[in-house]
Amino acid sequence: MRALIILLSLVLVGCEPVKFTKVKPKSEDVAGYYTLTTASKTELAQAGYSSTNVAFVKLNADGMFEIKDLPDRWRLGNSVSQQTTNASYDSGNGTWKIESHGEGWTQRWGILLDFPNSKGFSLQPPQGQYVYNVAMLRNDKPPYVLHFGVGDPDGGEGLELIKEKK
Repeated sequence: MRALIILLSLVLVGCEPVKFTKVKPKSEDVAGYYTLTTASKTELAQAGYSSTNVAFVKLNADGMFEIKDLPDRWRLGNSVSQQTTNASYDSGNGTWKIESHGEGWTQRWGILLDFPNSKGFSLQPPQGQYVYNVAMLRNDKPPYVLHFGVGDPDGGEGLELIKEKK
């Protein structure tokens, strides 16, 4: 019986394709300047995005953020109805906060990005639609990685940005 429990635990742990942050991070450790990973730049080039070198997410210590020239793929999420992109870029600003997703052994941590408007977005959401997105955090200690899931969450596909060193 004990062997079965251990085997089941290993199978369940192995089902998570991307290892998200399990320990609540400190805001000061998450705040910073994030740029696209090399892997994300390669995937974006294959998807038709011509320029990704200047894209960034800046999370300020005061709870404000800015995104600049972020490929619009970051907004796709896992909803089939949202799978539309123009291979364009989004810019904007707003507030951010750390939030929990799941409970107990499934609890993970992410960043809620809350936009007051979508003026700098390549595609405008329907009138009156609230504009926000969540980036899950990767790593249990700094430097953190922002992971915007794209497509099936079980596939682990996403747009990732890594925190630059000071």
